[in-house]
Amino acid sequence: HSSPPAVSSLTPADDSHEDTISLKDPIRNAFIGVGSLPSHIPSKRLSPPSLLLMPATGGLLALETFAPPSSSSASSTAIATARLKSRVEQAVFYGDRSDNPLSFDLSPDYRGDAAEAAEAVSQEILSSSQYYVLSERRLQAETCTRRRLCQDAEKAKAAIDVWDYQNRVMERQLEDGADQQEGIALHERWEAMKPRVIRPLVSIDRIEPAYELAEHHRDFPTLVWLCHDAVAGAGAARLQGYIEKFGEEFAFVLYQWYIDQRQFHALLTQDEVYGALVTKFFRDPSTGGKATAQYPELAWIHDIACKRYGDAAEALLAVNGDRAERSQKQLISSIGKLAAVANIKIKGDSSQRKKILIALDDELDLIAVQDALRDSLLSVTPPIRSTQTPLEAFVAAHLTNLRDRPAFRQLFVSLAQRVVAGEALEIEDLVDVLTLKDNRAEEGGDGAVALDRLVRDSELPEGRKQVALLSVWRRVFVRDDWTTIANTSGRSEEAQRQMLRRTLAYETMRAIGSLK
Repeated sequence: HSSPPAVSSLTPADDSHEDTISLKDPIRNAFIGVGSLPSHIPSKRLSPPSLLLMPATGGLLALETFAPPSSSSASSTAIATARLKSRVEQAVFYGDRSDNPLSFDLSPDYRGDAAEAAEAVSQEILSSSQYYVLSERRLQAETCTRRRLCQDAEKAKAAIDVWDYQNRVMERQLEDGADQQEGIALHERWEAMKPRVIRPLVSIDRIEPAYELAEHHRDFPTLVWLCHDAVAGAGAARLQGYIEKFGEEFAFVLYQWYIDQRQFHALLTQDEVYGALVTKFFRDPSTGGKATAQYPELAWIHDIACKRYGDAAEALLAVNGDRAERSQKQLISSIGKLAAVANIKIKGDSSQRKKILIALDDELDLIAVQDALRDSLLSVTPPIRSTQTPLEAFVAAHLTNLRDRPAFRQLFVSLAQRVVAGEALEIEDLVDVLTLKDNRAEEGGDGAVALDRLVRDSELPEGRKQVALLSVWRRVFVRDDWTTIANTSGRSEEAQRQMLRRTLAYETMRAIGSLK
């Protein structure tokens, strides 16, 4: 094995100044000449170099020698370490240059402390005290400029970190068997982090960057917040621009914000161009936009404005079920019935349209029954100078059969008070009020009404409906003395018929026939 091409320099009196200059690519490069610069040739240097070296590639190399500072206390190890430090400096500043033909690798038999030399060079670079760092490279700028550059550098570093984070998230999503819950948790953390970073920018008068960040990261709740903020607000024009740009993703967040802030007028007075978006917002995506899913108390107003009377009737039917006051239910059902009739008149009859109309009509009938019941409960006039209320007077006169049944009596009083107060009762509660009181034969219509309402009801589970029907018939039959009626001894057939006709059961069945 031949050693790499090198030039050795040795001062005659002291081998401590010996050094070896090696080429980086000894296979394709070699020193092909050595000489000195004639003294009569001008040079930019203060003194001409000691030697000129000519490798095959890389140009001319000037070799100079410098006498080290004389110090009698310097040991040979310190001198060798200083020489190593010089070699490390050359490697740091020139080793990675493509036009440099020299190799700065240490020879196997080097002397000195290499670790100390490397640490010294590193410390000088970090403290900007390195002799070979050109002063022109140091930033000669004002403090504000340096601060701004530092801020830009921080933003660049943060952007790199964010992209690294995004890459890690995508890698987790692409990996087989990835933890779905971990991905959901990371997404939720990211969604919660965006407004905490963007919104404070408004307080330091960085409004446009806040908008830009929210747009870039599609943080639509923050965009809506910015558009309505007292300081950063940009008015309706910017909102419309975002609806045009982002479509329903932004529009639905905006509409939900209107509802949360109870700005219903702003939601319901959107430009006609966005009517389809508002309609879709009120519809359930799982049904293909065919059913009212959310906020029917607002959706019906929009539907009527768009002349979708069938959708309005369906929405009002849903709203009716959520109301407790009879006056509200009557108003809602009345408007819903009008909308259902208008829909049938425009589009013609169908089973579904007829079903909605019948349901709304039944709601109005149920309200009428409770209004009539309220009038009946308040029909008894208390005695003069009595502290009784009309309801208490009714209870005293028409609840004689419940004197020994305090639980049923208390149930009736509680439900009757709700009826008098204008509250709408559920079907089972209404049946109790109609059938627990002392219904005489001439009052058989109340039992018939209770049975009719139970049969027409479509929401009560079938099992509970059958129990309620049996309960009504039991209360109807126990009102009369069937033992006496069954004893026909000494009674004519006509008298027997008259006695049966005076029973509550007979009057109830006759009233059922009249209801049909």
